[in-house]
Amino acid sequence: MKTFLHNLFVLILLGPLTLVSIAAEQDSSLTIAQEHPSLAAVYRDEKIVFSSFGVGMAEGFRANEKPSKVSEQEYAIHWSQARPGYSIEWVAAKKEPNTTTPVSMKLTQVGTILPGKIIIGKSGSAEVTRLLGKPDTMERSRIIYFLPNHLGDDVAIFTFNKGVLTEIEWQWFNE
Repeated sequence: MKTFLHNLFVLILLGPLTLVSIAAEQDSSLTIAQEHPSLAAVYRDEKIVFSSFGVGMAEGFRANEKPSKVSEQEYAIHWSQARPGYSIEWVAAKKEPNTTTPVSMKLTQVGTILPGKIIIGKSGSAEVTRLLGKPDTMERSRIIYFLPNHLGDDVAIFTFNKGVLTEIEWQWFNE
């Protein structure tokens, strides 16, 4: 209980990321969210921030670059951009072509700094799980998180090579 009160005090003073990193370092047979139910909410908030960060980056890339490929279907227009270090896909309703929504984005640019000081080409899976909690799916070289969205879950896929983050892919929920 004393540790929990100390962590709560740190949370109030220094913010949720500090509490996540302190709690992640504690040795316990329980998961962090079980030991501190309030951390489940912190991880959820961090996942929302991570998804929003990706959308913001995708918006910035879209605003500064012309699409490399455009395809029209009966009701939608699809755009894609592919440049060294990233690729993005967008969609818009044909009747509202200026209202685009990101579908997916991959970042591979070494040195890109993501929320929680996660860095492509430097960070390992421990930094990712410290920020976002236990992954929804864990494979040999990938960890996958479902990121809460008001319509449905977005997905973040972290790919590692020799223990180092090499790619992050966002897949955003679209109706």
